[in-house]
Amino acid sequence: MTDRQSREHDTPFKGTELTDNAIIVVGAGVVGCTLALQCAAQGLDVLLLDATAPNIQQKHVGFDSRSIALSFDTYQSLRHLDLPVEQCTSAITHIQVSDQGHLGKTNLSADTYNVSALGYVAELAILGEQLHDAIQAEPKIQWRREATVTHLEQTREQITVTVNDKERWAARLVVAADGGQSSIREMLALPSHEKSYQQVALIANIGIEKPHQGHAYERFTSTGPLAMLPLQTLDGQHRCSLVWCLEQCDSERLKIASPADFLMALQREFGTKLGTLQKVGERVTYPLSLITNDFPQQHRVLFVGNASQSIHPIAGQGFNLAMRDCHRLSEHLGVARREHKDLGDPQGLINFQRERQADRRQVITTTDNLVTLFSNQYLPLVIARNLGLMAMQHFSPVKHWFGQQMMGLKQQ
Repeated sequence: MTDRQSREHDTPFKGTELTDNAIIVVGAGVVGCTLALQCAAQGLDVLLLDATAPNIQQKHVGFDSRSIALSFDTYQSLRHLDLPVEQCTSAITHIQVSDQGHLGKTNLSADTYNVSALGYVAELAILGEQLHDAIQAEPKIQWRREATVTHLEQTREQITVTVNDKERWAARLVVAADGGQSSIREMLALPSHEKSYQQVALIANIGIEKPHQGHAYERFTSTGPLAMLPLQTLDGQHRCSLVWCLEQCDSERLKIASPADFLMALQREFGTKLGTLQKVGERVTYPLSLITNDFPQQHRVLFVGNASQSIHPIAGQGFNLAMRDCHRLSEHLGVARREHKDLGDPQGLINFQRERQADRRQVITTTDNLVTLFSNQYLPLVIARNLGLMAMQHFSPVKHWFGQQMMGLKQQ
């Protein structure tokens, strides 16, 4: 029997009713794992329910080949968990935002803000492995795999979760971090709103000729917003992560195009800032929409991450918003534990949601407006966005505010 298997039978979780200092987290993706570790650091016991099966041969199903942009603030939060995130991240030291075929352009530099980086790009598969290693090493977390929640029962004092139609666990609080198609939300019959952007994101890793030198590019093209984010060099090949927002017909054509044809089309839209685009990896597409949960808190259930809101990747802020929610939630629960309060007190959760509402509303609204502004070739909007980019480049207070938002340093 391994140390891990032994510890699963010797945990703070006795019987079917958890202690008053324990919570249940549903979903073991990046958001759920991060929240579990942050809560453990606050002295809480965590039952982490993971619907996926362990697979020794492959990386965890919840982590795909994608990379994700981390704000400066998110990166620091992960480092505070003693994760070796520098091993799977590339620093973004410069950001250039431009509009194809127009004069509008703005440049941001880490030097302006006296920081080492404006943000970072993490490869999710490796970050996921680091989180899972930390979860397994943390005695205050019990990680149950192949554990599907099949029933929820709420009373005034607690919430009972049925797993695989067999086990029943009672706790003061359940946090749903089970993604945009949240089964917990469906179980509770909670309404959500979806706004389709009529766009598809195409993502892939791109081999480039020139070193990116920590530069990230956001380029607004005739086909839609296009981002090239710096990745670590692999076997001598300079790389970037591509996120290209396209109309459905364009995405289908480019997904099946030959590598040469795909790179030719991308080079035409992106330009030659990184030299010749040499190689394209696996291409993955997914539809883009804004999904908001009308009730991010329902009695003793709290939703975080995409289970609460799923937004367009145009500004790369959805994941960072989720990380701020997790960080603030762990602090809220840590205070409740130290003051011997009910962790899942509905009024306390309502107060927490009110505290987070302004940040959430700002990110959702700003992102939605950016999609409208930068995915539209209507001439007045083209003029407006180019004037905005030029004003940002030459008006320091606006540029400074924008940089602070990107780094997550001004969010509450």
